Amino acid sequence: ENKSGKNGMTSAKRARMADAALLEAKARLEAAHKEYNDAKRAFMERRAQLAEKAKEKCDTAECEAEKDQSARLHVSAIVDVMIASLIRLGDRVDASEKVSAEQKASIHAEIAELKAEIEAKKEAALAAETRADLRVIVRELKALQKEVSELKRHVASLLTVHKIERVHVKLQNVAKSMEARIAALQKKDVDTTDLEKVLADFNAAIEKLREAQVKADAKFEEAKATKNRELYNEVREAREDAKQ
Repeated sequence: ENKSGKNGMTSAKRARMADAALLEAKARLEAAHKEYNDAKRAFMERRAQLAEKAKEKCDTAECEAEKDQSARLHVSAIVDVMIASLIRLGDRVDASEKVSAEQKASIHAEIAELKAEIEAKKEAALAAETRADLRVIVRELKALQKEVSELKRHVASLLTVHKIERVHVKLQNVAKSMEARIAALQKKDVDTTDLEKVLADFNAAIEKLREAQVKADAKFEEAKATKNRELYNEVREAREDAKQ
């Protein structure tokens, strides 16, 4: 039924717009994967160059300046990888059909905050006068990387919870179809004993999945509140239970 909302838009049009937005998000995610891989490759090249520079014996100011610049560019490459990783994470969230608009907005706000802090470190690295200054910046980047990793675990757990929920709904629909099929056969006086046994086993499996979903939901909410890494791991364990 194509009813118009308050803004005059039909449900069919809203659905088309949602589908188009999802396709666009998936395209961005694919591009983000490439950008991340490019940034990582550039980082590996910079790291190799830095290692080569470190082996050189310097006896001139020019040589020392080259080493300093190589170190600055290495730190800059680290930042580029971290930024590309955050962009990819945001696109991954946008490409999910099940994450709510509110959840997406919250995650994007965290990503934006982290990106701003990390980009500031890149500017500081490029302006650093000594390698000692760079070492301080690297330590600060390591602390920020921990926050990035924490956000990634949060998103991974959120997507895991939604995936279990999606599978649960699909299996429930299959069970309803089986029930309807059995009822139709019974009206024709067909013996459905074996089918009823299959359905009972199937419903038992669905119940097990529901329990795994409840467990994953609870662990996710607790992990989100406490930022406990082990609890995020338990969300993944709940997903493995669901697979079984």
